[in-house]
Amino acid sequence: MKYEAIIKKIISDNVKLTKSIDSVNPHEKLENAGMDSISFICVIVEIENYFDIEFPDEKLILEETGTIKQICEIVESMEV
Repeated sequence: MKYEAIIKKIISDNVKLTKSIDSVNPHEKLENAGMDSISFICVIVEIENYFDIEFPDEKLILEETGTIKQICEIVESMEV
């Protein structure tokens, strides 16, 4: 995934996870690592600012876009 390292850094800088971001499988739900809906939105705002993009409204739900892989795919689809 093209932006995985950047997205992991943004997550680790903005969320206190229950385990290291490096030990989170890209396919694992971030909820399992301690992310809640408020911290998810904070991360998305940081990603939007970093890449100068705007996430689609339907993707602003932790249950729908709650893995590193899913977040990377959205960013990549916006061709930053």
